[in-house]
Amino acid sequence: MKFKKTIATLLSTILLMGLFATSAFAYMQPVKEGEPNNTQTSASSKSFKYPYYDNLNVYGTCNSNDLQDWYKIRLTDATYPAVIAYSNFTGVPGCTYKYTIYDNNMVEWGHVTSTNASQESLSDFTLAYNVPYYFQVELISGTPTEPYNFSLNVSRVYTSKEGAEISELTQDEIAELTEEVTE
Repeated sequence: MKFKKTIATLLSTILLMGLFATSAFAYMQPVKEGEPNNTQTSASSKSFKYPYYDNLNVYGTCNSNDLQDWYKIRLTDATYPAVIAYSNFTGVPGCTYKYTIYDNNMVEWGHVTSTNASQESLSDFTLAYNVPYYFQVELISGTPTEPYNFSLNVSRVYTSKEGAEISELTQDEIAELTEEVTE
């Protein structure tokens, strides 16, 4: 009788250990975020979504008659902190541009100025999710004779299908933001 009880206890212990080991093994499996996709796109579209996982590359163009352009960046349904890893701004000869990043309260996070085709960069800004951030490209001085190109890269964006939204703002939206900045 004692032998049967010992065997039963031993079997139940082995069974419990097996269940624990299986659940611990399943818990420790790495989460698959998806394959990186570094597709590049232009910010000239009024609104578009990025359904991919690793980097967002925004390539925008300021027309020669624009004094400023604004872009809104909103990361949605993401799982890890995202960072503006680098952004490249190469100025136009004879012109000075200012590049500014604002948070959702229109508080400036940082800016750089590019003069006479110098290359400048902004980096290391951590973005929260479901919060809009604003990126402004502004002509400070000079008269550009050709469209001006810039790029902005947001890295470590691990998202679901929705990804992130980046949109170029309309003139009305720019007017609203400009009022908020000057208040």
